[in-house]
Amino acid sequence: MQSVSASGGLAEVSNVTANDVEDFFYDTFNSVSAELAMYINDTSRDIDTLHRFPLVKKVFVAKNIALPSSAPVERLFSIGGQILTPRRNGLCDEHFEELLMLRANRHLEANS
Repeated sequence: MQSVSASGGLAEVSNVTANDVEDFFYDTFNSVSAELAMYINDTSRDIDTLHRFPLVKKVFVAKNIALPSSAPVERLFSIGGQILTPRRNGLCDEHFEELLMLRANRHLEANS
């Protein structure tokens, strides 16, 4: 397999064999596996431990998201129950949603 790269306007041709590519991925896989094994066997569980394991830290930062809370959803259901009373059961979906959003975001207008 040949690779062409341009550096400073000059084209270089280098021969890259399939073995070179396999070795690269094999070495990369081994280094990731070794770092993961060291992280798992580490007894420290402080967040500062991640600084010693840059590959694990990269995955941790990318995939560690806050768990969503059900409190905002429960608050919306509560407000919706106050809006959709037996006297207002004829509200169409659009009007109900508008009233719900106005009531839920009422505090934003008070601050301005």
